[in-house]
Amino acid sequence: MQIPCVVGSFRWLILSGSLLLAAPLTAQDTSQGDRATDQMTYAEFQRLLAAGEYAVALKRAQETVRAEESRNAGNGELSVAYHQLGMAQLRSDDAIAARASLQRALQLLEITEPIASPRFIGPLVDLAEAHTTLGEHDEAIAALQRAIVIGRRADGLFSSGQLQLLDRMAMSFEAVGDIDGVDQVRRYAVLAAERQFGLDHPDCLPAIEKLANWFEVTGRYTMARNLYERTVRIASLEGSERNATVINALLGVGRSHRLQYVETPDLVESSTWGSPPGQQFDPVTGQRIAIAGAVERPGLDTPAKLNRRGADALLRSLEILGSVADPPPDLLARTLLEFGDWYQTGEDTTRAISYYKRAWPLLEETSTMGSPNPLLAPRPMFYRPPPKVRQNRAMQEGPVVQRQVKFAMTITDRGDVSGLVRTGGDMSEGQGWQVARALNRATFSPRFENGEPVATTEFELIESRFETKREEPTAPAESARP
Repeated sequence: MQIPCVVGSFRWLILSGSLLLAAPLTAQDTSQGDRATDQMTYAEFQRLLAAGEYAVALKRAQETVRAEESRNAGNGELSVAYHQLGMAQLRSDDAIAARASLQRALQLLEITEPIASPRFIGPLVDLAEAHTTLGEHDEAIAALQRAIVIGRRADGLFSSGQLQLLDRMAMSFEAVGDIDGVDQVRRYAVLAAERQFGLDHPDCLPAIEKLANWFEVTGRYTMARNLYERTVRIASLEGSERNATVINALLGVGRSHRLQYVETPDLVESSTWGSPPGQQFDPVTGQRIAIAGAVERPGLDTPAKLNRRGADALLRSLEILGSVADPPPDLLARTLLEFGDWYQTGEDTTRAISYYKRAWPLLEETSTMGSPNPLLAPRPMFYRPPPKVRQNRAMQEGPVVQRQVKFAMTITDRGDVSGLVRTGGDMSEGQGWQVARALNRATFSPRFENGEPVATTEFELIESRFETKREEPTAPAESARP
């Protein structure tokens, strides 16, 4: 699939997830014959990539580089050739060679192009992909930041063209554990989409959904739920709720209520990650940007019981699916599973198992298409580890040491814990006893076989706690003897 877009005076193609520089729209200092040959080479290369014929594309790209070098082509043409070679090497799973080719393409551009030329964007984006493939996420972030700066100079501070690059940058920040970096990028992507398309435009939904998922992953359930509810509203503006976006967002509303109930009171929504209310920071420059009317109302306590609004959202999603003649199996399966998890968390095991049984055949069907079946193993539904364990899980600053405790247990066919035995770990006896106490109160979803819940013996669980590492006192140095 090719999506044409214009950046400055150049035509770009988003091809297989990459930005590929097409022939510039301005005239080149080449002969008409060479120009025609280059255009044919480019068209053939583009076709080969689109068809997945990467080995042939690689060979053609190598031939193009040799031809351009042999006729002493200008740096612009040779840069395009090296860019194509780098892309072919990327698609051929040779990220090391791709990195070298793309760096060479950029070096050639730096000789003749101004530093803000849009021609840098394509090689920079593909270089970032090579760095990401090699696990060099800091380098990928730097390349993406440079590409975004150049794109903004051409198209504006909140251009939609940077959304794909911001998404890649967020994934690299997440890979290196930079929580604040992910937070700023995901928030800024929503802001850019709003400025470009309008607050209630459907094109804002991808950025909003990713930010909602991120808030949920990091335990900020109220903020996640606000965005899920906004997604439902925007996705329903066309007059119909019968779409996957609405269903997924409603499931997010129900899930966030359930997870917020399970979390311990001292940690729910207590994170200070990201910008304060009414503020935003540019993830590239770090400069503060004011947001009119931005208000965040994080929850302060764990609710005493499951909030009925969560069940209402799940019921609404089930009703929408029931109004369709042939609902998508994956959406229906996830809705039924979420209903089962809701009731299992609330210790209404009979109703939970009835929903799990309804979901089982659908999960079996979707598992044949690569989606894992979550009912093949027990999952903790209601488990509140000791507060100190929960608080210290995300300890990052300073030298830390990890303490673990390992338990073996039986999960009954109703999800209860029995026969809990400590089997190892270096956590203290007192801390291990606290974890054991929490596990004895826990509720799991039972494992299923052939559509029926069964007991699971010798189920293992490892709990961790991070502590500040104590520095060992250094022995005084012996004084020199005469």
